[in-house]
Amino acid sequence: MTGRATVAAIALCVLLRGAAASDPAPLFEIGYFPPAIYRGDTAVFVLEAQKETEVHALLNGTALGRIVLGPGEEPWTFPIAEPGRLVFRSEHGERAFAVVAPESDTAVTEQDGYLHADGVPAILLPCQRHPPRHDRRWETWRLLTRRFRDPRPVVGHVRVALSDLAFPDAPASDESGTGSAGWVWTVAKTDASEMNAFAAQADRVPKSDATLLALSAADLDRGAEWERHRMKLEWCVQRLRFRGHHRLFVAAPVLTPEQRRRYADWSSGLRTAAAGNQVVLLVLPFDKPFDSFEGWLAAARKAMARHVRFP
Repeated sequence: MTGRATVAAIALCVLLRGAAASDPAPLFEIGYFPPAIYRGDTAVFVLEAQKETEVHALLNGTALGRIVLGPGEEPWTFPIAEPGRLVFRSEHGERAFAVVAPESDTAVTEQDGYLHADGVPAILLPCQRHPPRHDRRWETWRLLTRRFRDPRPVVGHVRVALSDLAFPDAPASDESGTGSAGWVWTVAKTDASEMNAFAAQADRVPKSDATLLALSAADLDRGAEWERHRMKLEWCVQRLRFRGHHRLFVAAPVLTPEQRRRYADWSSGLRTAAAGNQVVLLVLPFDKPFDSFEGWLAAARKAMARHVRFP
């Protein structure tokens, strides 16, 4: 493992021991688990044991398989096709995870830098929608109607979901003001990860005519794996849509030229994820972050006006 991965594995073991402190010692630990995975894909877990131990994996009570661990560290892979309670069980105890789909009723919270649900670490389970479906039958109709009327829907109220990492100068509450008529915002307090904060907040974002999720590069700058970051984003927008947010926008972070080079793969994946989930991606044409939240808000409003009309 890299130094970063080793530190994360140590922290995770401490987390899992604390989550099941009342259980008998299971003779094994989970050194790594995927924080997010597409539904139906193969998940990788790394188990660690001090001596030979037989472990069974069960999802919602159905056996997924068994493994006999020797002393040391061993990866274990199997597909996860549905949400529910995932349990690793040995003769002397167990470790549990909550697999949470966007449509699940289970609430997600953030604790010690990890997402939790039902008192155990959570694994987000978004649907993969790549490549996006494209129906060309409607293109001719759109081109024709565009000559006679403005095709943009009218939006009177916009709800912005943002983090305190992205805009530390933003008012702490959407009761503090709007900046532009009909615009209000919800600020997610970030513990260790902006995307975790968004996932934990998704159920509390009030519905509006349009919802705008404002991203920063904070997680990427901290070394987040870009594919997991994208999966968490897809889970968030799928969760918002399930909760009744039908007109969704995502504002890409404003990156410096160096960041654009460094995060080129992530930016490409972000465009694909947005298109696959029928989300409008706003890319603001600037080479450095805004000096103020009000400046960003004005630019975001101008970018959204290409897709919607404001009264």
